[in-house]
Amino acid sequence: AEDGAFGVAADSGNTDGIGADTHKLKDTGQNFLTTVKVGMIVKNTTDTTYSYVTAVVSDTELTLNDDIMDDSEDYTIYTNMYGSVSFIDETGTPPDFHLSPTDTVAKDKGTDLSSDSNLAFSNDIDSSTRSGTWDVGADEWTYRTWDGEGGVDTDWSTAVNWTGDTVPGVSDFAVFDNTSDNNCVIDGNISILGIDINSGYDGAISQGASTVTISGFTQDAGTFTGVSVAIDINGSFSLGAGAFTSTSDVLTISGNFSKTGGTFTHNSGTATFDGTVAQTITGANTWNNLTINNTYSAPDDTYDVDPEAVQTVAGTLTVTDGQWTPYTGDDYNNVSIGANGILKSDASASITVA
Repeated sequence: AEDGAFGVAADSGNTDGIGADTHKLKDTGQNFLTTVKVGMIVKNTTDTTYSYVTAVVSDTELTLNDDIMDDSEDYTIYTNMYGSVSFIDETGTPPDFHLSPTDTVAKDKGTDLSSDSNLAFSNDIDSSTRSGTWDVGADEWTYRTWDGEGGVDTDWSTAVNWTGDTVPGVSDFAVFDNTSDNNCVIDGNISILGIDINSGYDGAISQGASTVTISGFTQDAGTFTGVSVAIDINGSFSLGAGAFTSTSDVLTISGNFSKTGGTFTHNSGTATFDGTVAQTITGANTWNNLTINNTYSAPDDTYDVDPEAVQTVAGTLTVTDGQWTPYTGDDYNNVSIGANGILKSDASASITVA
């Protein structure tokens, strides 16, 4: 890397805890999940060597492309001149490097190579046909926007209700925005990349009697109502506005859970956090049953499921696998800890178990 490729400094510090690990940058005083993204440039300012971030493992650990860091070395992490690409779940096992709906760096920044004289192609890694202005990289961010042109027919499976008259497929995001406020009923099992409910959508989405399997969920408006079948989110959940009512069955989340606004209703169901790396819960929430089944091989205070605000569990908190680190003021009705489960409060945490 050359200095001219750097953008602005995103973070800096002094390493500790690396030991014999390779391709790692560790710093116990950091919050990398907030400040660092995959693709950022790392400069070892002690010996002037360079690499870039390939994974943000936790708040205190990064994986680098090159083995440039040892303990007690100074570093600075920079954005690059092109910015950092946003992916769906870059820390998962395996990671999901499909482009995130929020990305502004790779989307619509590519070159159409369908007529290239040397190697013409028109599909992305998922065999989705690229169209319009291409995206940079192997993935073409593909989405279908709800336009509600079916009128009184509000079924998800009705093709005319989507732009291009095509129902979202396994490589697509389903987007709801101000294109249409018509309600939507998910009338059959779906497995797609994600659901993105943007500000401007004032309608209501009902799960129907259908399972929902997605890699990410974002809601900033409208209403989503679950019923009595599973919702499986193989990535992160974000609620910024609107109303989300969970399923009365099981809501499974393998990424982070963020509620910065809106209303989350548990619907007397179970929420299960089943990630393979550290998971965070942002915002105060009330759950019915809450299950921790995080399968990271060596859970500890870094690799845990960690709430950042008070959590209330009206039913049962079950720690099947992994470490649950309560937030001070947490209130649990019942607690069950399995053979592979750890419940370890922060040193100053005070919790209530009825």
